[in-house]
Order: sequence, then C-alpha cells, then structure tokens
Amino acid sequence: MNESIGRDRWHQTLTVAWRGNAFVLAGYTYEWYDTLNVSENGKCDANLLNGKGEMSWGEEFENKSTFKTHSRGGPIDMWNLEPPLECFPKT
Repeated sequence: MNESIGRDRWHQTLTVAWRGNAFVLAGYTYEWYDTLNVSENGKCDANLLNGKGEMSWGEEFENKSTFKTHSRGGPIDMWNLEPPLECFPKT
C-alpha cells in the first residue's frame, strides 16, 4: 500500500481461504487513485478460485469490464508475488 508519498496511491488486498487442508490465495484486489486527478482511479478484483474478475475505472468508477484470468489460486506459500496480468494491462 502507498498512502503517503507522491500523488499515485494504491492498495493491494489478498484474500486467503482454507481449502483442501491448506491456506490458498483465493482473491486479488488492487485499487489505485491519483490525488490530483479524480478521474484517474480504478479497481481490479479477481477471484482466483473461479477465474473471473472485474475492472472498474474513471470518475465514480463509471467504466466497467469483466475478464477471465489465467491466474489461479494455490497454496499461499507458493505464490510468486505476481498479480493477475489482467489487473495490469499493457498500455
């Protein structure tokens, strides 16, 4: 999370679930905003158990799209710290 330095702020949230006698990474959420430009913000929410996700962006999050992710949850201790690529599309 970055809440204090620069104008680009962000939060990353991991959802962990108990499945098959192990803790697994079940979800990934990333939110961002620009402190000087209210239309530069967004949120990516990916369910890594079912492979579905949603992106929202713009002022009041008026733009939305859904996606299928190839990233899958697995044992949390095996996570390579890489977020779902769909949350960071190439511009």
